Amino acid sequence: MKFKMNFGTLKTALLGIVISLAFAVVIVDVLLLAGVFGDGANKVVAGVSMGICLLMAGAFMAVLFGSHYGLKDDHLKVSFGIFSDKVKYSCVTLIRQNLDTKEVYVAVEDDRGVPTYATINLVGAEADKFASELAGKCGMLVDYFTPEKKDKK
Repeated sequence: MKFKMNFGTLKTALLGIVISLAFAVVIVDVLLLAGVFGDGANKVVAGVSMGICLLMAGAFMAVLFGSHYGLKDDHLKVSFGIFSDKVKYSCVTLIRQNLDTKEVYVAVEDDRGVPTYATINLVGAEADKFASELAGKCGMLVDYFTPEKKDKK
């Protein structure tokens, strides 16, 4: 089962803007190479610029569209763009969920027994479903909590 990562509105908008700007630079480079702006364009610089912008756009699109959490039979797969990591369910020691914000927190122990804490980037119903599915795979319960509200005086 896959759960798409949620980066939030601002980060998603910034990724979209960078992808759009990279493609805009590619279009300008193609026009430069075609001689639309005159013959004074440096073809090597325009070609390198176009290649780098295509790589940037591809990398950012991979992050935006290829980032997800996958619950497999024996491990949790975390994919961030083209990079993936596997976490064995036996290494998960704690699953907590904030009832107010629906944020899910996971503690994972490494081989030396040192815990690492991570926030799972999901929203609302997806976070609820992920927490319950992960708890079922790990054979543990989700620790639900509500943070104490501090009174402003």
